Amino acid sequence: MTQLIKRAISSFENKQGSKPTNFIIYRDGVGDSMREQVLANEIPQLRSVISDLYNEVSTPPAITVVVVNKRITQRFFVQEGKRLVNPPSGCIIDRDLVENDGNQSNGVFDFYLTPANTT
Repeated sequence: MTQLIKRAISSFENKQGSKPTNFIIYRDGVGDSMREQVLANEIPQLRSVISDLYNEVSTPPAITVVVVNKRITQRFFVQEGKRLVNPPSGCIIDRDLVENDGNQSNGVFDFYLTPANTT
């Protein structure tokens, strides 16, 4: 994986004229039981590459990892008058119903995102 990351950073730098200042990684196909193991393995590899390539900068680039879980069984509704209807496309549920210890200083939090309308 480290070689792929190095090539991606090099390609970005060749096209943009500088290295990226932020990394956003969307990781799909990771079940709840494997999340910690995947992050413990992949994030150190990324940090190692960053350390090698960004050794002259005072502040390393920020890393954001989004682990995507699909095929969930939770269903959400909003009340319109006396009826329950689907929430609007793109609705984010980020409190009360999610696993969250209330301490986001560790940078870890969960949220649900309702699907976007495809019509």
